[in-house]
Amino acid sequence: MAELLEKPKIGSMSVEEFWESGLYRTHELIDGQPVEKMPAVFDHGEIILIVGNAIRAHVKKHKLGRVSTDALFLFHPEEKIRAPDVSFVSNAALIGQNTAKFVDVAPTLAVEVMSQNDKQSEMEEKAEFYLAHGSLEVWNIHPATQAVEVFRRGQEPKVYVLSAGDEIPGGDVLPGFSLPLKEIFED
Repeated sequence: MAELLEKPKIGSMSVEEFWESGLYRTHELIDGQPVEKMPAVFDHGEIILIVGNAIRAHVKKHKLGRVSTDALFLFHPEEKIRAPDVSFVSNAALIGQNTAKFVDVAPTLAVEVMSQNDKQSEMEEKAEFYLAHGSLEVWNIHPATQAVEVFRRGQEPKVYVLSAGDEIPGGDVLPGFSLPLKEIFED
C-alpha cells in the first residue's frame, strides 16, 4: 500500500482496489490515483460542523434527504471518487442507492471549505466538476476572506459571492433554508 502512495501509476488503481486498500479513509481517487484529502485543522472542522449541522437540521425537519460529511461519491465514466466536506443528497436522488460504500450519484448540494493548502483554481474546478456531473449547487466557503461562492447549475449568474452581512439561501435545493455568514465565521 505504501508503494501506491509513493509511486502511483497514472490510471493504475480501480475503484475496487481503492476500496479494498482502505485509502478511501484519507484519499479521493482521481484518474486512477489516490489523492490525499488533508485532515481538517480545528477552524476548518468547526466550519464544516456549523454548516453541516445547519443543513442537517433543515433537511431532517422537512424530510428532504440525507446529509453527510466526507461521504464518498463515485462519478462515472471517469471513476473518480470525491468526498465533499459536506453533502446533501435529496430523497429523489437516493432512490435505489446503497450508501454503505460509494454513493453512485452526485450530491444534490456539495460544500467545500477552503483550507490553507487549497488553490482558488482547484476549488472552482471542483465546483464545476460537481455541477457537470449532476449537482444542483456547490458552496465554496473561504474562511480567510469570510466569503462564500455559490455555484448554481442552469442559472445566471452561475456563480455569485456572498460576504459579511449576507445569508446563504437554500433556493430550490433547500427550500426555506437560510444561513447567515456571521454564524459560520463568528469567533
